[in-house]
Amino acid sequence: QPITYHQSHLHPNMAQHPVLTINVSFLHHVILYALLALSLISVASAFDPRISPHLYVNGIGNSPVDPSSDEADSPAASTLVGILLIDHGSKKPASNQHLHSIAKAYSEHPRCPPHFVVAAAHMEIAPPSIEEGIRNLITKHGVSSVVCHPYFLSPGRHVTEDIPVLVEEAIQSIGRDDVEVVLTDHVGTSGGMLDAVGEIVEGAVKHKLKKGQEKESFIMEISRMIAEQEFNENAGQINGEGGIEEQSGKEDKGEFGFGSQL
Repeated sequence: QPITYHQSHLHPNMAQHPVLTINVSFLHHVILYALLALSLISVASAFDPRISPHLYVNGIGNSPVDPSSDEADSPAASTLVGILLIDHGSKKPASNQHLHSIAKAYSEHPRCPPHFVVAAAHMEIAPPSIEEGIRNLITKHGVSSVVCHPYFLSPGRHVTEDIPVLVEEAIQSIGRDDVEVVLTDHVGTSGGMLDAVGEIVEGAVKHKLKKGQEKESFIMEISRMIAEQEFNENAGQINGEGGIEEQSGKEDKGEFGFGSQL
C-alpha cells in the first residue's frame, strides 16, 4: 500500500512541495531488479560465450576447465564413479586387508578425485567377490559407472582370462544396463611401476648398503691402525739397536736409520 507524507511531516524547506506519495511495492521491485542485475553481472564475468558450455563442468559461475586436461573428458563432479581394486584373495586375513588398506589410501590421495568411490574385492577365496564389490558400489553408493582394476603385477591367466569372465558374469547377474562397467589393464603395465621400483631400490642402496659400507670401512680402518702400530714398534726396535746390520755390504742409512731400499 502507498504511504502518504503530509506537508506537516516534511522538512520546513520542503513545505512548499505538494504531498509526496511513495509506493512501497515499487521500491521492492526496484531492489529485486537491482539484485538480479548484480547476479547476472557476476555470472557474466565468469562466463565466456566463446567457450563451450560443456567445459563448465562445475557450473557456469566457476572457471572452465582446460580442454586438453583429463578433467575436460571426465564426468562431472556430481557423477559418482566406482573404482574397484581386485586381487587374487587369500586365506590369510592380513593379506586381504592389505588391499582394503590400499583402496583407502588411494581414496585419500590427492590423485583421487572427490567423485571417485574406491572399494576392494577378491577374485576368489575371500569376500567380497567381484560381483559383490560391483553390486555394493551401485546399490550402496549410487555410482553411475564402475572401473575394475586388477591389482596384479604380471599378465597371468587370472588377469587375461579369469577376471574378465568374472566381471562380465557380474554385469549380467546385476542386470543394470544404465551402469557402465569397464576393466582396466593390470597395475604391472603402468610406467609408474618403474618409478616405484627405482624409488625402493635407490632407498635400499642409500640406507642399507651404506651401513654395510660403513661397517667394512670401520674394519679396514682398525686393520690399518694395527698395521701402522706394528710398523712403528718395529721401527723403534730397529732404531734402538743402532740401525740395520749389513747383510750384503753397506747400505746408506736414511734419516731414521732405514736402508735405502725401504
